[in-house]
Amino acid sequence: MLANKSSNQKTEIGNNMKKKIVVLYILVFIFINNQLFAQLEKKIILNQPLSTIINSTQVDIETQYIGVYLFANAPYPIPAKNYVNTLVYWDKRYDFNKAEINVYNTEGIKICGKDRITIEQQSEWSSIVTWNTAGFPFGIYIILIKHGSATIPIKVVIG
Repeated sequence: MLANKSSNQKTEIGNNMKKKIVVLYILVFIFINNQLFAQLEKKIILNQPLSTIINSTQVDIETQYIGVYLFANAPYPIPAKNYVNTLVYWDKRYDFNKAEINVYNTEGIKICGKDRITIEQQSEWSSIVTWNTAGFPFGIYIILIKHGSATIPIKVVIG
């Protein structure tokens, strides 16, 4: 009688076992000239039991990219006289021409937008962004670039 209960319990447990999914998170930082260029977050879902993955050379992998990537090199020349440039890299899945670019003073007041900014495309994922600073008083300003869900501030000194 005990043996029957034991084997029934094993069968019951075996039928109620749930399939486990292995999720692997990978975080990669890419640096160019000692400056952070991109941060890539990957979520990989392995859709096979772990024993199959270990014993196999082919794995069914589902990849999901998280986030929008945006990076700018330090602006030049500093201090700026009539213009200031910065090299910007972006996630090429999104059109950079749709990026919102504005300039703010240290009080957070918007002083100009794309009307004083030119974008010279260098590749499908980079451009030189130039702000025409002629006529602005000496001081500290912030160029704020919003591209997709990413935002970066670029500090500029006019002097």
